[in-house]
Amino acid sequence: PGFPDRIDDYKINRYEMGDFAKDAAAMGINYIGGCCGCEGSHIRQMARVLGRMPDELREWSRDDSKPQSATENYQAVRDSTRRST
Repeated sequence: PGFPDRIDDYKINRYEMGDFAKDAAAMGINYIGGCCGCEGSHIRQMARVLGRMPDELREWSRDDSKPQSATENYQAVRDSTRRST
């Protein structure tokens, strides 16, 4: 009922999302994700509580030497093709 302009009341924090993931796993659900308002921190916390990451906290780091999106990948392929002709 809150979509699309009244979803603020539906937002939960990453720890609540982690608890949700644990509860879902306990029910036998083995496929989980997020929707509107879900951020990377929510997904990382679900992964942590489900044992999908090492115990140590790892920060995401950007690697500019590799494409970060399909568009960047296409541009890299296009540019390398142009250079070889």
